[in-house]
Amino acid sequence: MIINGIDLSKLEAETSGDPAVVPGRVVQIDGDFAAYMVAYDKDRSIDDMKKVLDMILERLRVKAGAESMVIHLTPKESTKGNRYDQALLREYQATRSGKVKPRFLHLIRAYMADHYGAIQHVNCEADDGMSMAQYKAIADGNRQLSIIATKDKDLAMVPGLSLDWATGEITDTKDDYGYIELRGAPHGTNKAKKIKGRGWKLFWAQMLTGDAADNISGLPLVTDLKYLPRGKDKPCGPVLAYEILSPLSTNKEAFIAVRDLYKSYAEKHGFTNWRTGQPITAGDAFLSEAKLLWMRRNNNDDDVVEWMKEHCV
Repeated sequence: MIINGIDLSKLEAETSGDPAVVPGRVVQIDGDFAAYMVAYDKDRSIDDMKKVLDMILERLRVKAGAESMVIHLTPKESTKGNRYDQALLREYQATRSGKVKPRFLHLIRAYMADHYGAIQHVNCEADDGMSMAQYKAIADGNRQLSIIATKDKDLAMVPGLSLDWATGEITDTKDDYGYIELRGAPHGTNKAKKIKGRGWKLFWAQMLTGDAADNISGLPLVTDLKYLPRGKDKPCGPVLAYEILSPLSTNKEAFIAVRDLYKSYAEKHGFTNWRTGQPITAGDAFLSEAKLLWMRRNNNDDDVVEWMKEHCV
């Protein structure tokens, strides 16, 4: 059975390959994605959708080797961590405006809240909630007792355990700084290469490439000549971002490189506030993008600023 591009056969009862349950482990489940995944199949009745959801959630718990699960949702009234106000270069998530939602999406979300006690994150997004839970477990010395299950690539920047939603594979960043890789497109396709990775280095990659799904700009152009063999400004796609970041082995090195690239762009082209049309500084542009992209450790809008003070200075 394939729903919304996910082969559910990967999550069927293959008990011989299931990991042992780790006492006290909790799997943090992306309820937003699960709800869309199930509600997307418009030919199913609401009761069948609930049964499929039950199966998916239980298999994720088993595949994660978890005793229990916590489901995270972003309700309609969520402020999304004030990201709409923090966005300076582009309107946050503008690309999602006007898209028709699945008919029974609200019923599936209500079912997760009522039946599973899903957390409704009013002051942040669900992925922030998952990130906070993971960071808390790590800070408490319980790194092996929290594991994130999502298809959202952004959460790969959060240290610790992660469950691949499609394959059931469990990975651990181990080194919180992590790594990035340049993945080639499938043979015979016209798709571009992509950056994949885990840990904080993935955050720095997104600071360069942005995030099209959330309408986050990232660095508009690379203008620093040391990265431009032909001497011409170039969009910072995955290949160039990888070339810039791959030699860097610490957050401080990555911070300096990315900050300087924002400065270089500001000196040549200048940044502009998308609402007012007024110029903004390289520092304001840099921090705006960082706040939009960062998966938070706590419910502080400036958490990424505090993190940079701790790890990049």
